[in-house]
Amino acid sequence: MRMGTNSADSASGHRVDSPRQRTYWLAAGTAERRSLGTSFQLSHQNSGPQTWQFGKARDGSSEGSPESLECGREWISLNQLRDGSVEMGGMVGRSGLIGGVFSAIERLGPYKATVLIQGESGTGKELVARALHNLGPNPQGPFVSFNCSNLVDSLAESQLFGHVRGAFTDARDEALGYFRSANGGTLLLDEVGELPLRLQSKLLRVVESYEVQPVGSSRSYRVDIRLLAATNRDLLAMVKAGQFRDDLYYRLNATAIVVPPLRRRMEDVDVLAAHFVERYNRHLGKRVGYLSRRALAVLARHD
Repeated sequence: MRMGTNSADSASGHRVDSPRQRTYWLAAGTAERRSLGTSFQLSHQNSGPQTWQFGKARDGSSEGSPESLECGREWISLNQLRDGSVEMGGMVGRSGLIGGVFSAIERLGPYKATVLIQGESGTGKELVARALHNLGPNPQGPFVSFNCSNLVDSLAESQLFGHVRGAFTDARDEALGYFRSANGGTLLLDEVGELPLRLQSKLLRVVESYEVQPVGSSRSYRVDIRLLAATNRDLLAMVKAGQFRDDLYYRLNATAIVVPPLRRRMEDVDVLAAHFVERYNRHLGKRVGYLSRRALAVLARHD
């Protein structure tokens, strides 16, 4: 996997010909590195390739330790990188911003109140939702997540509220829908800003009454759920533009958690790096215990 700007590499992949460009990439198992595992390589125009070996050393020393590495650099143990960090529900960090998120989860978790989770794509909104569910009054109940951008216009009501047999063409069997499927647990409506206006009024009725009426049925069903909503859009701006109902917005936004992007909490980069190395150690049966300062600097500069 290659990370960086366009440049011309030699056939060996070890040089960057452009004098103005610097390229970083990950390489695995190439013969010239004499590796039995995975390597992290840095190369640029001012120096030759530097390789950090993550495989087992020829001399039999412990895997992932500085003694087993081809290139002697300053190394930091994963334990040092994790020092002072806090973990919650698969999220980890030591910054004040992520600490604020954790505090909000602990404060709101035990209650059944609707929570609006806001943040850019990839910031971990679903992890926040799962943590709220696990701390909530029904952690043993189902956790159901539905991305509202996946709604099929002609079947949207059926997807959310269910339908009875024969309600429409091809409705051969009854369907519960996402609300009734989450009964006794938590329903996360992800990307709720993608809901079309015509469905927002129906969702508002459910949020107010916690009753759903399946398509084709005259009966309403009470649902015992905790409702969470997540979005990467500015719902208040959508309200002002007439694209989102203000009454639904204020119902969903009774309490809110804003998840900051990583670029605003750079002190968490090294903690996250250690976290993922430890995760893949477990998955791949490795024992990598150190990361180099230079590798961490690359991660910190990547946007």
